[in-house]
Amino acid sequence: MNRKPLAAAIALALGASSASAINIETGATGGTDVPNELFSAEFQAGNRQVELPPIVVDIDAGLSVGDLITLTFNSPITANNVTTAFGYAAALPTVLAESAVAAAPQQGAVAFRTAAADGSSVTYRVTTVPTAAGGADEVGGLLVMPTGLYSRSGGSVTVSATITDGLTGDAIESSTTADTVLTPSGSQYAFTVTNLSETIDVNSSRRAFLVGTATNASHTVSVAFTDNAISVPGVIASTGAITHAATRDDTTVTIAGDFAWLDSSPAATGIQLAGVSVTGNVGGAITPALNTSGAIAFTIPEADASAVIVLGAASTVAIPEQTLTVTSSIKYDTTVATTGAVSGISTGAYSLNGSSVTVYSIPTNASNFIWLTNTGSTDGAAISATIEDAGVETDLGELAVTADSNDQVDVWPAVLAAVDAAGVELTNPARVNLTLVTEAPDADIAVSGIYKVGEDRVNLVSSLETDQD
Repeated sequence: MNRKPLAAAIALALGASSASAINIETGATGGTDVPNELFSAEFQAGNRQVELPPIVVDIDAGLSVGDLITLTFNSPITANNVTTAFGYAAALPTVLAESAVAAAPQQGAVAFRTAAADGSSVTYRVTTVPTAAGGADEVGGLLVMPTGLYSRSGGSVTVSATITDGLTGDAIESSTTADTVLTPSGSQYAFTVTNLSETIDVNSSRRAFLVGTATNASHTVSVAFTDNAISVPGVIASTGAITHAATRDDTTVTIAGDFAWLDSSPAATGIQLAGVSVTGNVGGAITPALNTSGAIAFTIPEADASAVIVLGAASTVAIPEQTLTVTSSIKYDTTVATTGAVSGISTGAYSLNGSSVTVYSIPTNASNFIWLTNTGSTDGAAISATIEDAGVETDLGELAVTADSNDQVDVWPAVLAAVDAAGVELTNPARVNLTLVTEAPDADIAVSGIYKVGEDRVNLVSSLETDQD
């Protein structure tokens, strides 16, 4: 038997580290480059491991008894649910005589030698040299790795190979670059929400929403779930399909907020939802209910679902200003029948269509008087404020004063108190802008102001004047 092909022997004599490149391939007999398989975050979360594709090492150099074949992965590999992937003897790889693959291949035994402690590399010792059908020495061969190897890293998995001379310890052949065999694709599912925000109509005593020029006493929210398993752009050089995907099962939708305005029976304990319905691709009738956290919740059993949720008419209770949060908790089944959950959150708000007036260039080193007048019938209307100082806006929330019907209030002392409560120190001297939002119709609210320096009084300019220019 020849010790090495002549080219390899010459390369070793010259001190070369490799005579030719090892190619990582796939399939039982190799022949094609190993695929870069994609796995979704949901799949791995359920499985906690992702199976590697079949791996074949195409060796060009002539093998001899005692040569070492080392495969190195960039992350720990497991096998058959044991921590050390390569520490078992039941599924050692084989070397096939490359020229005899199409006929009856002569298999050469490859004995397990050792594995790194972290399970990220394995070295095999050649014990028998593969031969062709005619008995001649076979130059090279195919090392077929055992199946059932898994990654638990959650990151891209690459593999490289090196052949080392069993006598001299010199590297004979190696893969020029690491081949990628697994790539995470990110989230497999997308959750979208539309029409989450609404405007509360102050002209309807806050008991309805403003929709265009008319009022409507219900709020319709749409949710949809998209499976991105077919194509995942941007993951690899071109769009690829997820090889290891999770199948979505039940999906729970939760809408968190203050829903006392939907209570159909104020006299009964708790909130009895009025006019709340769920329709769409939801697999049958669904009755939403409040969970223990006071959120509206329901479950959609369909694998591919979209839903339309109608929050029904308010009757005697004003709709509160608030921020809504919609969450989807997606349950899914994987190929090993485990489950997990993926959540998507979308937020919106109920706001008022009341008056909004901004007073400009208020000096911080002067005595200021800012009057808000309510000429309408809305009594005790809340006033919220936002102050802008050197380009930084601070939401002061509701002020400690209200706009009463046919009355006037100086809001500046309440603004300063709110600034102190917010822990904000206004620049002094400086000019600040103040925006006042009132829970009353725009036509009923007027804002004016002056500042006093010594005996001089100077008018302040508001958006009421500038909007008319």
